Amino acid sequence: MRTRNRLTIYALPLVTAAVLAAGCNSTKTTQQNDAQLHADPISVTAAPVDYTKIARGVTVTGVVKPREDAMLAAQIMARVVGINVHQGDKVVPGEVLVTLDSSDMNAARIQAAAGLAAANVGVRSASVAATMTSAMSTAKLAEARAQEAQANAAYETAKARLALVLAGPRRQEKAQAAENVAQAQAGLALAKSNNARMADLFSEGAISAQQYDQVRTAYSVALAQYQSAVQSLSMAQEGSRSEDITAARTAVNQARAAVAQAQAGLAQAKAGLLQAAVSRQAVQSASAQAMQARAALQSANINTAYTVLKAPFSGSIAQRLADPGSMASPGVPLLEVQGNELRLEAIVPQSQVALVKLGQMLPVSLDALPGRSFMGKVTEISPQGDPSSHTFVIKISLPAAPGIRTGMYGRTVLSQGSDRRMLVPNTAITDIQGMHAVFVLNASSNAVIMRLVTLGNQVGKETIILSGLQPGDHIVTQGVQSLHDGSAVTLNG
Repeated sequence: MRTRNRLTIYALPLVTAAVLAAGCNSTKTTQQNDAQLHADPISVTAAPVDYTKIARGVTVTGVVKPREDAMLAAQIMARVVGINVHQGDKVVPGEVLVTLDSSDMNAARIQAAAGLAAANVGVRSASVAATMTSAMSTAKLAEARAQEAQANAAYETAKARLALVLAGPRRQEKAQAAENVAQAQAGLALAKSNNARMADLFSEGAISAQQYDQVRTAYSVALAQYQSAVQSLSMAQEGSRSEDITAARTAVNQARAAVAQAQAGLAQAKAGLLQAAVSRQAVQSASAQAMQARAALQSANINTAYTVLKAPFSGSIAQRLADPGSMASPGVPLLEVQGNELRLEAIVPQSQVALVKLGQMLPVSLDALPGRSFMGKVTEISPQGDPSSHTFVIKISLPAAPGIRTGMYGRTVLSQGSDRRMLVPNTAITDIQGMHAVFVLNASSNAVIMRLVTLGNQVGKETIILSGLQPGDHIVTQGVQSLHDGSAVTLNG
């Protein structure tokens, strides 16, 4: 609207013939004219009119909805113990809203905890038993293998000894035995000669008793060696005796029995390893039972947690659908929580969806809040339209302004450029017998002329005039309720 001219105009009142003719006779008209000539001027406010650029676009409608909307329902069947909120209450994330009876869940949780403790004890016991069994089995296996090796060695030695006994002395052994006899005889003769000579010297006192004892001892040793060599030669010449052969065979049999016994011990030790494997399987079984008990405890804890329903986000309670004492069933809503952030979800025809861009700022007006306009940001454009109506949904975030509520009907304009239009304040328009009119100042008098106009769309607090006015006309913007065609006026200011 251009700057309003504040002028004072005094002129004789004029009467529009067309309006006066509607329902008025000539006598009444004359009386009204006479009254106007003597009436005091009416104080009004006026302003010139001109063309103004206004946005041209397509109006789309929608409904205000919350950005977040959750229906809180129980996941278990239980009695409602308490509901801490009422419809319209504000909530914050994590706030406890509904409490369900947890007696059964607590009992199941305690039972599951006891089962887990018992299972853990079973795992520890099985682990200790398996460790001991494995250690003992390993030690016994090592011992059995050593005994088997020792028995095999003894058996081989006994067989070799039997073979020697059965074979008898060899020719080389006999020759060696005869040579040993000859050497022992020579040594004995020398020791005997020394002993005789030293005996004479000892009797004469030429040597000590200790020296004589050494010579006599050497003679006794040489005599023993000679006798042993003679015996060995006799045995070599005689060959193996039946007693020696029997003894060697007995030793072989005993060694063979010892090997069999060692092998049996080794087999038993290996069987012990199987027992160790069984013990390890017992540990695995106990561990599986412990895992099962842990899962049961976790399930019990989860079920216990299900007895408390908390606010998922900041917002307010839209609906309270249950009361304490009622039975909650899985999936049946108890509360509806709506977030604080609101948005207008508008329906856009497919022919106009190209006018909308993400992040675009659009004006939003709500029918429940007349005279107010809000700027919202396009946050979502549905990627898929409705195939039956060929429309798309756009979501426009709304500011946190007082008075905006979910469910309100609203509209926005998708810009298609601008047009030159003549706008006048809504306060300048009056109704005359079902027709719209404005009062125009007469340039040559202090009176106003009633002008019938054709109205277009309303733009905020102004209305588009399609016909009836010309640029430069001065119209009354305040005080039209007291005017009629030809009224004398004075301008404020």
